[in-house]
This record gives sequence, structure tokens and C-alpha cells, in this order.
Amino acid sequence: MVESEEVKSVNQGTRNFHEKEMELQMRDTGTGDDYAIIDIVHPQKKGILTWLRGYRYPFPGFPIKDTVMTIATVKRIIPAALKYCFQKPIMFIFGLLYLFSKKTFIKLIHKALEAFINFAYPSIKKHFLNPNRMKKPVREIYRVLSIGAEREMRDSLGLMKDKWEMGRDVLCMLLEYDNAYLLRLQDIANEINLEEIKLDAADWYYVKPRNDYDFGGRKKAKKEGNPISLGSPTKNFTKMDDAQLKRFESRRAAIQGEFDKLNQEREGLMKQARQFQTRLDEIGTILLRLQGRFAEVAEEEGHYKQIQDTEKRFEAKELESDKEQDIGTIPNLKT
Repeated sequence: MVESEEVKSVNQGTRNFHEKEMELQMRDTGTGDDYAIIDIVHPQKKGILTWLRGYRYPFPGFPIKDTVMTIATVKRIIPAALKYCFQKPIMFIFGLLYLFSKKTFIKLIHKALEAFINFAYPSIKKHFLNPNRMKKPVREIYRVLSIGAEREMRDSLGLMKDKWEMGRDVLCMLLEYDNAYLLRLQDIANEINLEEIKLDAADWYYVKPRNDYDFGGRKKAKKEGNPISLGSPTKNFTKMDDAQLKRFESRRAAIQGEFDKLNQEREGLMKQARQFQTRLDEIGTILLRLQGRFAEVAEEEGHYKQIQDTEKRFEAKELESDKEQDIGTIPNLKT
């Protein structure tokens, strides 16, 4: 595969960066009889081998301190984001979004992955290791994802290709400097049956008219004058017999039935949601009316209190007037 100019410049810069970092780190730790690291080898067949004292096999790769710390910082985002997403209110919102708008839900997931890659890529770009010096399984992942990036044809500006390459670089650097992830991935890869993953006749039938991706590299090969027949990409490219076709149709009908059932449940939930919203609107209207009535009652109570106060003042004045009249009618005892 031919590397792009940007990848070449990054590889050249990071190659010099890693060589300098390894020299500085080795100057601090040292090699020889008194140190754990005996030697660091750069095989012609690619990769880096670190020989450790007391171990039968060399350790693949070399953990540069600054790079490992940068990768660790990037990795901390993953559990933090998952912890946030698995909170009950967030899961409830995601569940509603998935039920009512799967397209928006998938778009949100894509945006989240894109945001993570856009954050992680600038952080690791300075520390990006030359793919030729990556561990063997990581080199293979890098090679396969590079093929996927080359075959992406979704847009003419190459934006999807850039996303492929940025995601590839982030993933490969995470795996290169984290054996916990890489060894588990290698263990799972041993269980993969590639024949079950390859495109079969039905798959090729449906991907043939697509123009968003160069499946099998057919368009590129045709452009270079080396067309690929549809029979060559997979050994399973055979027509289905009647029994297989019957099983396929039966399974398709079952899936369609399940899909229709889910659609009915979704419609029922949406109907209940609309009824619930209508009921909420009615309750809101009643609350507004009650609030207005409470205001009227409060105003009437204030008016009634003013009348009572006026009556009390009037009664007090009458009592005072009566007392004055009584005092005027009492005879003068001295006379």
C-alpha cells in the first residue's frame, strides 16, 4: 500500500522522535549486566524487540514513558464516558431516543465516536509510532484498516477517508501500548472463523450496485486494468439451491414478522406517549385555572378584610360617641 504524503511526514517525524526518546530513556535506565534491559533490537522484518534479563523471549515493543503516559490519559476518557452513559437518567434518554428515532440515536453514537477521535488524535500524533515498528498483530490491524480507508468512496473530499485514518491511528496506538487490550483481542481472534465472515453470494449481490465503498477493491482493480471477477473474492460464491432458498425465505419472513411486531409495539408506545402528553396538557390547563381561582379568592379575602376593618373602625367611633353623650347627662354633685 502506498502511504500518503501526510502519513510519510508523520512517520518520518515520529521515527526520529522515538529514536531520541529511546536513547534518553536508555540513558536513564541503562543496559548491560547490571540492568533489567539487556538489549533493544530493531529487526529487519519490522517491529521492536526488548530483551529483558531472566526472560526466555524478548518483549515485543518498547514502552516509551511519555507515550505511555499520553495513551493512559486518552484511555481514561473511555471508562469515564461509559460511567456517565450508564447513569439511569442518561440510559432512559437514550432508550427513548432509540425507540422514537433510531436514525438520530445512531447519528449521536457516530458523533460521540468522532468527538473522541478528534480529541485523541492530536494527543497521540506527536507520539505516533512508525507502523513498521509496531507489534505484529497491530501492524496487521493497521494494514487492514488502511485498506478500508483506501476503499472508502463516500465523498469526493476524502473526509471519510481522513476519519478512517484517524480512527486507525488512535486504535493502533491504544493497542500498541496496552497489552491488556491487545492480548485479549489476540485471544478472541483465534476463535474467529474467517469463512463465516467473508461475503457470500447474497452479500455480493447486494453490494455490487453500491457506490459508497469499493468492496473487494474491484473498482480500483478495474481502473488499473486488472478487473476482478465476483467469483474470486470468496470460496462461498455459489448459488443457493431450493432448500437453502426456502430456509432463507422462511428466515426472512420470520424476521419480517418480528420487525412488524416491534413496529406495532412502537406505535402502541407512541400512542400511549401522545395520550400521556394530552393528559399532561389537560392537567396543566386545570392547574392554570386553579391558580387563577386562587388569585381571585385571595383578592376577595383582601376585600372582605378591608370591609371588616372599616366596620370595626365605624363601631369604635359609635361607642366613643355614646360615651360622650352619657357623660354629658350625669348631674353635677357639687351643686
